[in-house]
Amino acid sequence: MKTIFIGALPFRTTEKFILDLVQPYGPQGAVKIFADWVDPKFEPYALVDVEKPEEAVIALDGKKYGEIHLRVHVWGNNGAN
Repeated sequence: MKTIFIGALPFRTTEKFILDLVQPYGPQGAVKIFADWVDPKFEPYALVDVEKPEEAVIALDGKKYGEIHLRVHVWGNNGAN
């Protein structure tokens, strides 16, 4: 299991929203949401453990939700950590 980063999440994102989003990519482990629920200028993001991280990145990176395009990558890549 590897951790993926999901950025540019909708304001007021819930754990259920994230779990539903990543459900097709295998069993999930920990879900950590980082957000400022008072200031909508802060862009919520999450770290989620999934069984098939590469498939999740291919399917979800750039996916549009309303006016938002999700940013998804394997945590530890692209300078993250």
